[in-house]
Amino acid sequence: MAPLFLFAGYLTFGASSEFRPRNAGRIMMGLGLMLLALKVIVSATAPLREATLFHDVLGAIANEPVLGLLVGAVLAWFCHSTLAVILLIASLLTNGSLEVAGAVPLILGVNFGGGLPAVSATLDQPSVARKLPAANLLCRGLLAIALLPLARHIIDLAARLPMDPLHVAVGLHAAFNLAVAAVFLPISPVVVRLVDRLIPNAQAADDPLASPRYLDSVSLATPAIALSNATMETVRMSELLERMFLTSLTALSSNRLEALKEVNAIDLKLGTYMGSVHAYLGRLAQGELSGGDSRRAFEIMLFASNLEHAGDVIKLNLADRIRAKIKQDIQLAPSQRQALDVLCEEIATSLRLVPAALSSRDIGAAARLASQKDRFRVLEERAINEHLGREGMEKGVNLRSNALFIDVIGDLHRINSHIAAAAYPLIQAAGLLNTTRLRTSALSERLA
Repeated sequence: MAPLFLFAGYLTFGASSEFRPRNAGRIMMGLGLMLLALKVIVSATAPLREATLFHDVLGAIANEPVLGLLVGAVLAWFCHSTLAVILLIASLLTNGSLEVAGAVPLILGVNFGGGLPAVSATLDQPSVARKLPAANLLCRGLLAIALLPLARHIIDLAARLPMDPLHVAVGLHAAFNLAVAAVFLPISPVVVRLVDRLIPNAQAADDPLASPRYLDSVSLATPAIALSNATMETVRMSELLERMFLTSLTALSSNRLEALKEVNAIDLKLGTYMGSVHAYLGRLAQGELSGGDSRRAFEIMLFASNLEHAGDVIKLNLADRIRAKIKQDIQLAPSQRQALDVLCEEIATSLRLVPAALSSRDIGAAARLASQKDRFRVLEERAINEHLGREGMEKGVNLRSNALFIDVIGDLHRINSHIAAAAYPLIQAAGLLNTTRLRTSALSERLA
């Protein structure tokens, strides 16, 4: 069966680029490797039948159930796999190197130690992440210790079963896991409360950007103060957008989907901020405002809308590209990653210009923010020409990575455009905004 599983898994994995079929291929190859490992372990441990010292050690373990429990737990933790150790025990039972009496404490220890790798791997994680592995280890440990005094009865029961030693070992392993579920599932609320007391939740740090905090209704009576409050919240929106953007880049560079979960939460906050700022300025506009205050309110609303639209592009487009890259295991070439880093740095520069352009209404800062659109376009065209022209083909970059590369650049272009466009009302009021980017003379010649 092992060659059949390996061959079928290889064909399934190689024939598709989709996430689920490739996972099915991995599962079949894993089953094939497991069966092959059992055969190899049985062959490798055959010489132990004649090893006197090895038999003496196993005999000592069989006479000391507590020692057998500890040895099994240590082996499971060291191998990071209960199945591998169970296969080793089964092979020792098959070749006669180990009796069932000595195998039962080892199997109990292996099932207890099966929870140790997850606990050790999450020691540096937040308390919420450590609770589930700790609960798993607690349930396994309590049942293993409770069954250890009953090892003799388990051995007598196994001796009556019409099964060979190999199936006895596998059966005891499966029965233990079923017993854990049967015993602890009905009392899972008790286990949860106990783990909560053993691992209390760490005090979560307050997020200063969790919600708007400066939109004071009392200040609506003074338009200058109200506009200043709305400006402050819009600047905080730019900080949220920067956090959202950096979170997406972290997922892109680390190939970890977990980082993308925070993107949705930040997008909800951005929507809350924009709605609150618009509603606040709408209430302000119901009073008497001067022409300058009305223009200022429009500028702030446009800034907030553009920042929220940039967040939508990150959530709905860029995050989906990153998710597809991770699931389909698409690898970008080093030159492509370098080009994306340059473009991302330009977007970070645009975000850093937002507070100065919005808070102080500095025409120079606003003009520089708007010019980021043209600068980004130059870098974008250079990156596309380098990686889709002859040079890119010579590097042997595959078509999927090229397609993803172009899509990501398009998303970055839209993000930067939304941020830069927020400065247009300021530079238009200063008379610095052209009505068209087309050359009038050249356009007239083409149309003539």
